[in-house]
Amino acid sequence: MLKIMQGLPDSIVGIEGSGKITKNDYIDVLEPILDEALEKEEKVSLLFYLNENYEGYTPGAVFEDTAMGVKYFNVMKRCAVVTDSPLITGAVNLFAPIIPIDFKSFKISELSKAKMWLGETPETDIEFHFDSNDNILTVTPTEALNISDFETLQTLLNQVYKETDIISGVILNTQNFPGWEDLRSMLRHFEFLKDNRYHFEKVAICTDNRFIQKALPTVIKHLEDIDAQIFKYGAIDEARNWLRNVETLDQMRAV
Repeated sequence: MLKIMQGLPDSIVGIEGSGKITKNDYIDVLEPILDEALEKEEKVSLLFYLNENYEGYTPGAVFEDTAMGVKYFNVMKRCAVVTDSPLITGAVNLFAPIIPIDFKSFKISELSKAKMWLGETPETDIEFHFDSNDNILTVTPTEALNISDFETLQTLLNQVYKETDIISGVILNTQNFPGWEDLRSMLRHFEFLKDNRYHFEKVAICTDNRFIQKALPTVIKHLEDIDAQIFKYGAIDEARNWLRNVETLDQMRAV
């Protein structure tokens, strides 16, 4: 059976499992919580605690666990699985490198450690600046992008969305795109773009990276309603003018 854990911080959703876990346990206990987060476009940190009395999954529960993981992984900020089961721990370690969320296993004796990990503020090397006057967000990555970078940026955006649902423009300023830390970071990047595409009107990319310059038209085809433009690295003022629909001096001369 599954039950909701009490006494946890509001930012953490705790589910405790014991005995035999069935398909209906997932449907009745976990699915409503994740459905609510999905509807509100919120992220949750999930603590999945299989206690000392855990006896295993029914075949239907295994299928439901997999199906729900595919459906809801993009509403999870972090997921900690606490168990002494070698089979469950092995599965977590196998899939953690390719799932685009922070996904980690802990032993039962490390339950407190798991709670602390879920409550941590992710560190990031990306610089963020949101100008509320112009409604423009400037993002400057300096190191390879990782899962924490996108979680930190998403948290910032969620605060901005409380003030305005649509951001006039986003500036990505990077001389040479630093790439991604691992496969799951790249997958999380794509999910991030997909999740936020309706909140951005324009995206200005200031870079000298030729890969980005060539790949941008293909990426934009898959992101509806976003207008994007490439500028030279460091051309922040020019990018801001374009985002604000202000003609540059050269454009006015050309007319």
